[in-house]
Amino acid sequence: MIGFFDFDMTTGITKGKETPSLSQFKNPEFASQDILNAKPTTITKKVMNRYSKVFILTARNAGKNNEMRNAMKRYFMQNGIYIPNKQIIMLGDYMKDKRTAEKKAVVLNRMAQHFGQTVDFWDDDNDNVRYAKCLDRVRTFQV
Repeated sequence: MIGFFDFDMTTGITKGKETPSLSQFKNPEFASQDILNAKPTTITKKVMNRYSKVFILTARNAGKNNEMRNAMKRYFMQNGIYIPNKQIIMLGDYMKDKRTAEKKAVVLNRMAQHFGQTVDFWDDDNDNVRYAKCLDRVRTFQV
């Protein structure tokens, strides 16, 4: 089984998500610490390890020199979950003409086709789940 998980508020409770503009995510020092200091959720502790392959699908950007991606990888390692960098998909720098929900749906659709099987998608955002729910081969779970 293959699982795709959002980061903020799905697999990590962060402070950055509390501000509607999410402007702190653009500050690399704050954003890295926000990721590393996140509190793991029940999903992180009890659900992610059920999957043979785990991907993180987040609206955050990778940051200069991949500092956000590396912080995220360290966060999961601190919580006993190894996720290779290539499986941490950071959408902040891509498809700037699309909303996050649309970006996530594009990636999920491509990955389900690539793997030739149904993938699971876990997210806290209504829009993200609603868009993904319309895709073939994607099972959605709203947290």
